Amino acid sequence: MTCDRKTMEIRRQRMEEKQIWRILGIEATKDENLIKQAYRNKLISVNPEDDPEGFKQLRTAYEEACAYAKKEEPLAQQEEVTVYTQWLEKVREVYFTYSKRINAECWKELLDDDICQDLDTGLEARDTLLGFLMDNFRLTTEVWKLLDDRLSLCAEKEELYEKYPRDFVDFMANQCSSEGWFDYTLFEGEDDADYDGFIKMYHDIRLKLDKEENENFEREMRDLAGFDIYHPYMDIERVRYYRQKGRYGEAVETARPLVERYPEDTWILFMAAEALWDFNEKEEAFGLYASILEKEPAHFTARLRSAQYHMEQCNYEEAKKFYIDIVGDAPNSQEVLQGLEAVNERLIEQYEKDCREHPKDMELALKLGWCYLQNHLYDRGMKLMQPMTPDEENVAEFHSLSGRLCYYNQAYTDAADHLHHWIDAINAEHPETQEEISQIPVRLGTAYSILCSTYTNMGKEDSSFYAKALDAINHSLDLQEDDMDYLQQKAGLLLEMGEYRDCVDVCDRMVEKDVRYFPAYAFRQEAYYNLRSAQEVIDDFYRALDIYAQYPKMYELAADVFLNYRQYDDVMSILKRAEDNSVSSSELSLIGAKAMRRRAESREDMGKAYEICKKVSEEFKNDKLEPAEVAKAVYEESLCLMALKNYEKALYTIEEAIRLDPSYVSFLWTKADILYRLSRYKEALKLYLTCKKDITDNDGLMEDIGDCYEKLGEQEKALSYYQKCLELNPEHPRVNSDIVDIYDDMLDDTEDIQYFEKALPYADRQIELVPEAYYYIERGLLYMTVGQWENALADFQKAWELEPENTFAYNNAGCVYKYTGQYDKAVELFKKAAEVMKEGETMLPYGNLADCYERMSEYEKAAEAYRKNIELFPEKTANYKDLASVYRMMGRYEEGIKWLEKGRNLKDANELYFLDEIGETYEEMGDYKKAFACFKQALKKDAGYAPIHRVMGEIYLFQKQGLKKALKCFKLALESEKAKNSGYRDDCIFLMNIYGQMKKKAEVKRYYDLALESIKEAYGSVEGYLKSLLHRPARLYNLGCIYYYGGDLEKAEECFNSMDPDEKCRHCTDCQCHEYFQGQGLLCAARGDYRKALEYYERSLKEDPNYIECRARVRDYRKKLKEMRD
Repeated sequence: MTCDRKTMEIRRQRMEEKQIWRILGIEATKDENLIKQAYRNKLISVNPEDDPEGFKQLRTAYEEACAYAKKEEPLAQQEEVTVYTQWLEKVREVYFTYSKRINAECWKELLDDDICQDLDTGLEARDTLLGFLMDNFRLTTEVWKLLDDRLSLCAEKEELYEKYPRDFVDFMANQCSSEGWFDYTLFEGEDDADYDGFIKMYHDIRLKLDKEENENFEREMRDLAGFDIYHPYMDIERVRYYRQKGRYGEAVETARPLVERYPEDTWILFMAAEALWDFNEKEEAFGLYASILEKEPAHFTARLRSAQYHMEQCNYEEAKKFYIDIVGDAPNSQEVLQGLEAVNERLIEQYEKDCREHPKDMELALKLGWCYLQNHLYDRGMKLMQPMTPDEENVAEFHSLSGRLCYYNQAYTDAADHLHHWIDAINAEHPETQEEISQIPVRLGTAYSILCSTYTNMGKEDSSFYAKALDAINHSLDLQEDDMDYLQQKAGLLLEMGEYRDCVDVCDRMVEKDVRYFPAYAFRQEAYYNLRSAQEVIDDFYRALDIYAQYPKMYELAADVFLNYRQYDDVMSILKRAEDNSVSSSELSLIGAKAMRRRAESREDMGKAYEICKKVSEEFKNDKLEPAEVAKAVYEESLCLMALKNYEKALYTIEEAIRLDPSYVSFLWTKADILYRLSRYKEALKLYLTCKKDITDNDGLMEDIGDCYEKLGEQEKALSYYQKCLELNPEHPRVNSDIVDIYDDMLDDTEDIQYFEKALPYADRQIELVPEAYYYIERGLLYMTVGQWENALADFQKAWELEPENTFAYNNAGCVYKYTGQYDKAVELFKKAAEVMKEGETMLPYGNLADCYERMSEYEKAAEAYRKNIELFPEKTANYKDLASVYRMMGRYEEGIKWLEKGRNLKDANELYFLDEIGETYEEMGDYKKAFACFKQALKKDAGYAPIHRVMGEIYLFQKQGLKKALKCFKLALESEKAKNSGYRDDCIFLMNIYGQMKKKAEVKRYYDLALESIKEAYGSVEGYLKSLLHRPARLYNLGCIYYYGGDLEKAEECFNSMDPDEKCRHCTDCQCHEYFQGQGLLCAARGDYRKALEYYERSLKEDPNYIECRARVRDYRKKLKEMRD
């Protein structure tokens, strides 16, 4: 029968109701007039300006009392009467009758009841009692210990944890095992007074004074007096209050009567002594401290004040005795250490003088040596001890002191030698008294502990000494197995040795002995961190935090765990706790910077993260931290700059990190990443390969090396490293896609189906590992390349099912319909892609929409789509060229030139390209003067720009009848082209055409051979050339032209007749294949059928009205037919 939350709340409300009536100064009543009168009476003495808190409290009490008066009482519920409820009534009677509550005999009588003794009812009775005590727990230590003895509260803690809140169980265990400081027997008041209410209010006042929040002290003390209960600690709080206010005389006046009345109460004596000390009545205070030490010899402050008193009285040796006695309890107390140091300074002065007079006095030398040790004058201590030879009486002390001096002076080998002699000396002693016998294991334990520390430090240089260190501390624990200091030392040693599991076991042992022993949690948390036991790290953080909140490393480890698990809100929560507890460290600052960087979701967020990282690195530099620590912060800066795409600055920053710590391979790796993003692939590759010397089995590094080789065009090496990546990690989340990319590039370059077949299994595997929209789109594009339209469409549809806002899924599905001539469906999907497209994401939807309208001959709509792209992407030059092309198709050349000029003036525009396009537009308008002006302007910038020479050659060949000038132009173009390029073969065809007209067969043959060699060099064979998946019609036409102008009409006819007017190249925007019509026109002309040839070329012009050769042939064939008619 435990006390549930609802019952606790009801009890809390009842306690609050008592407080309401106490504030109003009346008994509980439902008479509203009485309540109002009580409120008016109290209001006279409470001024809201002088005492706003008191007024607020009175007003709240009045409002609550009025609400109580208006509330209808519920019908009383009849509690079921059981043996347990009957017994619980007896418990209530004892607890709420104060004289009985503090009388252990009354509780003994309750626990002797049959209900507690019977095996069938005892457990339920215990639970009934504990349910009551959850809310009524203010008992004397004697009563708690009785309850523990009878109910096994401490022994059965683990079982109780399952039934009751952990805090409550721990509270009971603490009450049962410690001597409470609050004396419940000193109360004066009626038996039925509200003692719990008094104690609660008293503790609230005391806690506020602990924080020096004393503004409302007088009012709160008046409220406390309203309970009609007295306890001397009320006056002690007044003493504390006066001391905080600097009213030391009043503090002493209040304290002295209490000392006379309660001479045995240590707390009263202590507070009185402190008041006297403040008031400079130090001799009287010293007397009280002495009285305290008679009762509590371990009382810390009483010993400290005694030491300080003797120091002021120049009793240095007496003062030192006290300081030595307490320094072990407070090894980090600056007040104690500074006091001891000051005493030693006086004693050193005295002992050095005495030693000069008595140089052989070993006892005197030892006293001086201990002073040197305690004041960190290790060199002076060693010089003092080195020439001394101890006698049998003080050999142990001599080696104890010498060993410590050598240890603290980092002379570890000499220290170990002395410590072994110390151990031998102790073992050789023959203790006579019981006290001497009991000190032997203590002294040996200390010696072995210092020996352990010595070997631990030696282990930093030679790890073989760690085993000796472990052996030494095990000796200490054999002598004193429950010594927490030794267990802590062993845990720290195991942690340093990397024996993390054994460290956890030792820490578990410490926790079993003391559930609130902080070092156990600190060491165990770090061991768990190294064991990668994330949840345990967090659990121990909160356990440690509950004990001691000022240890930075516990925050660092917890925050780093959350950081590694990408739980950034939890990271910030840990950092906030550290900040609230005034805990800071360089590592916490760095973790905060890392979290800010990793959680950044926008460029703005990343910019803020960068500023934080920069601030942290500047703080590290200003604090003169170790270069390696500063390097970590600078490294975070560089990562932020990378994310912001400020690669030049990121490169400068990572180079600074490398200068600070050149040993950290990750810095080199990051520099390689930055160089890669700067397209400095050779430099990046060199660094990646350097990293590979230290990191031989990292799949990510293998991928990075592969990426570099891919960018450098060394695809086989790239594939080799990607395969190594898969060998190291068959489930790598990206590298299958990397392999697909390479085979896809090979497929694009060669249009050889074998690369599709090689790529497809990797695309399938990538989706198996990471079934995301991106990879479905990637595979869909692969299918689309080879014309597997249904498979491609299925993948794109799957992609938008996974990501309904994925622009590329809709766009690419639209391309499937576009390439298969289903233009209405294509338009619908391109519009959908544009609808879901994020700002600045891609030009594809509107570009493809325009392309689709061009195929449908709806040029105005196409122009509108291109204009939309320009509106969205005003700096992208391709949009201006595409829009101009549409206007040229519509014959609106001047508008076309206007947009080309706009494109040409853009920051990143290729001016040569735009001059070429503008010149061609002028040619289409028949303005050759302006056309050639553009071409000449371009050639001044690059005399070897092949496209300009080629178009000039076409003008001379087809419009100007200047064969020699055309010849020169095409030869210049040919010289500038690579033999594998299609432009090279076009130039060969034009040259064959010209030399054919000049009747120079040898030259025709020469360029015929060069054209075929170009095909073989690029594609291996003519058959390989014609395997094209995307450009087969154009290649048939190109090859047909080579045969045609080379004089092999039969092969030319075979090529031209293999074409189909409805079969177009993948990216062609014509309604039908204009090259088909040109090929047929050439065949008709070769047969002398110029009328039919004219029809074919006129049909071609409908598809592309600006094609220069078509226009020329239409003109020439019309002229020829006219001549034939005439």
